[in-house]
Amino acid sequence: MVKRVCSLDNEYSKAGLLSKLDHKEGSKVLNLVVLAFAAQWAQTGQRYDQPERFASCTSPCDASNGLETHTSPIHFLEEESFGRDTQKTLWYQANRALRAASDNNSFQAIFAGIIFSLTQRPIDSTEVLLDLNTGEQDELASLFNVLDIDGPTVTLDIALRKLHDHQRRLQGSRHPGVYGAKAPRGLSADHMETFGLLYWLAVMFDTLSAAMNRRSFTISDADTSVSRSERKLAAVDSHHVQSPSSTPDDADVWGDYFLREQSYVGDVRKTTARWPCDYVDAASCLADAAPVKVLLYRRLGHLQSLFYQRAPAQEIEESLEAAMEVYNHWNSTYALFIDDCIRNHEDLPARIQSWYTLLCGHWNLAVLMLLDLIDTLDNAEMTMPTHRHLRQEIHFTGPLRETAVAAISELGRCCCSGSVEEPLAFSQSPDFHSAVSKAALLTEPWTVVLVRAYGYAGAILANRLRSEVYEVADMDVVASAKTRERLRYCIEGLHLLGKKSDMALCAAELLSRAATT
Repeated sequence: MVKRVCSLDNEYSKAGLLSKLDHKEGSKVLNLVVLAFAAQWAQTGQRYDQPERFASCTSPCDASNGLETHTSPIHFLEEESFGRDTQKTLWYQANRALRAASDNNSFQAIFAGIIFSLTQRPIDSTEVLLDLNTGEQDELASLFNVLDIDGPTVTLDIALRKLHDHQRRLQGSRHPGVYGAKAPRGLSADHMETFGLLYWLAVMFDTLSAAMNRRSFTISDADTSVSRSERKLAAVDSHHVQSPSSTPDDADVWGDYFLREQSYVGDVRKTTARWPCDYVDAASCLADAAPVKVLLYRRLGHLQSLFYQRAPAQEIEESLEAAMEVYNHWNSTYALFIDDCIRNHEDLPARIQSWYTLLCGHWNLAVLMLLDLIDTLDNAEMTMPTHRHLRQEIHFTGPLRETAVAAISELGRCCCSGSVEEPLAFSQSPDFHSAVSKAALLTEPWTVVLVRAYGYAGAILANRLRSEVYEVADMDVVASAKTRERLRYCIEGLHLLGKKSDMALCAAELLSRAATT
C-alpha cells in the first residue's frame, strides 16, 4: 500500500498538482510514522519476556497464597531499554512531523495520518497512579480514564477531510468548468483503485473511531455511497455480469448492502461456512464478515447521534431496530463460524487464528457499547414506553451482554493458554514475524480496540464480583468461580497486549487491583 500511495503522489507531481516540497515532506512524514508504528512491537527486557499469567490475582485469597509475587506490570512503563526509548522518541518525532505537515495534501502525508491514528502514545505510569495513590478514584474509574487516555484521533480526522477534498476534486476534474481541474484527468485504473482503497480504509477507521469515542462521523453517509459506474467497474474487474437494473443507482453501504446474499458483483457471500473447511472458504467467510462488523459500528454511531440530539422516541426505536438487525444477521450467519473457530482455535491455520480473533474482539466491543447505549436510552425514557417496558421485563440486554463478555474472555483463554512445555500452535507458524508470533492477539494493528474490549468486559466481571461480595448469602459458588476465571482471562489478554501497549499494561494492573478489593 505504501508503494501504491507513493506512486499516486508521483502522478500528482507530474501533473503539477503537488509541489516538490510537499512531496518530499510527505515522504519524510510517512517514513517517520511507519517507524513509530512498527516500534510498538520493539519492546525488550522484563516486559516482553514476562509470562502473561503473572500477577493475575483475582481474589484476596489468591494474594494471601502468594500468587501476586511479581513486580507490578505498571512499573515496566519506567523500565529503561533501547526498545522503550526508541518507541518514545519515534512517537514524539512522528507527532511533531505530522503537526508540521497539517496543510500538506500529499497522499503520503494523508496515509501517515491514518497510520499514526492507530499508533498508541507512550504512557507515563504517574498518569495512571496519581489518582489511585491519592485515593481520589477507585480502580474501575481509573480504568475507564485509561481506556480514554488517547482521546480522539485528530490525525485521522485531518486525513479524512483531505481525502474528502481529493474525492470532490477527482469528481470535478471530469467537468472542470471555469475554475479548471484540481486533480489529474484520466488517472489510470490502478491509481483510482489506490485512491479508493485509501478512502475506504479511512472511512472504516472513522466509523470505528467515531463510535468508540462517541463523536460524529467525519465522512457523512451521503459521501460513502457506491455509484452505478463504480459497480460496473468492479463487475468488469471481477469478470462477473450483473444486470444494471438489479440494484439502485446508488447503493447505500450503511443500509442492507452488506446483508444481502450476493455482493454487488454477484458473488455469493460465505455466510454458511463451518469449521472444518478449506482455507479459502474460511478466509472468504471472514472477509465477508468484516464489513458487517463495520456496519454495526456505523449503526451504533447513528444511534449515539440520536441520543445526543434528543431525537423523538420513534426515530430512536427505528435506529435501535436497525442496529439489532445487523446483530441478528451476524448471529444467524458468521457467529456460527466464529464459535467453531473458538472451539477449534489450536487447529486453525495461523492466519485464520489471527483474523477471526481480531474480528471477534472488534465485534463484541461494538455489542457491549450498543447494549450500554440501549440501557441508557431506556433509563432516560427516550424510547417508546411499550418497547422499553418489554425490554426491561425480559431483561433484554443482560443475556446478550453475558454472551459478548464470554466471547471476549474466551479469546483471552485461547491466546494465553500456551506454556514453555506446550507452546501455542500460532507461535510455531512461520507466517508471522517473531515480534508478533507469541499469540494471535499481538497481530492487532489497532491495539486500542482490543484493549477496550478486554477492559470493558473485565470491568463488567469485576463489578459482578464486587456485588457478589456484598451478597454472600445469595452467592452462587459455581457462578462466582466462573466469573473469576473469565476475569482472569481478560487480565491475561491485557497482559499479552501489554507487550506492545502501555494502555493495556495499565488496564491489566487496574483490573487486577479491582478484583482484589
